[in-house]
Amino acid sequence: MEKKVTISMPQKQKSASIHQHLDIKEIKDDVVVLKSGGLRAILITTSINFALKSTEEQNAVIYRYQNFINSLDFPIQIVAASRKFDIDPYISSLEQKQVQQEGIKDAIIAAYLNGKRITLEQAKEIEKEK
Repeated sequence: MEKKVTISMPQKQKSASIHQHLDIKEIKDDVVVLKSGGLRAILITTSINFALKSTEEQNAVIYRYQNFINSLDFPIQIVAASRKFDIDPYISSLEQKQVQQEGIKDAIIAAYLNGKRITLEQAKEIEKEK
């Protein structure tokens, strides 16, 4: 009589999908739909050089931003990130152009470069204060 031997292999455990742990139901038309029915969106914007704007332009930017925030009737989260950027090559190229130019253009470029230097010095002072 032949004896049958059965080997039982351990059943493969089902690994939980990461989707089971997220509160996200789906993403539809660039909007995240949560399992609770809530909606989320991410808005990515570009930066502006606020310090180089005139007082009138700065006030306009502040006023528009204030109106935007006040128009919202739901909570928001704002995340701001800044990165240091080396503009020395840009300034060097302007200085080279300054040497090549004459008359009024020379004065305009010199004033512009002086403004950039002052802005950079102010930014470095602000960074030191942090």
